[in-house]
Amino acid sequence: MGKNIGSVLKVGAKLSTNDIMRSPQGYYFATLQEDGNFVVYRGPEKSKEGFLWATRKTASGGEFIAILQTDGNFVVYQGSKPVRQGSCGTAGRRLRAASS
Repeated sequence: MGKNIGSVLKVGAKLSTNDIMRSPQGYYFATLQEDGNFVVYRGPEKSKEGFLWATRKTASGGEFIAILQTDGNFVVYQGSKPVRQGSCGTAGRRLRAASS
C-alpha cells in the first residue's frame, strides 16, 4: 500500500497510486489502484471486501495520480493525460472521507 494521506484531499493535492484516504473512525477508505481505478471501500484497509463505489478501471499499467482541481473536478491522470473525471459542479475546496 501507499501512504495514508488522512481523510482530506485539498485542492491541488494529489493522490498517487496505492495512496489511501481513510475516514476519521476508520469505517471507510478510498484508494487509487494500480489500474487507475479510484475505489471506495467499507471496512479496514487490508480488507477490500466492502466495495462501495469506483470510477472503473482506466488502463493497465502506467503511473496514475488523482487531483482535486480548483474548478471542482476530481480527475485521474495517466501520466499527463486525463483518463477519468468527475465534477461536483462548483469550485471545490476539498475531498473528504467521512464516516457518515
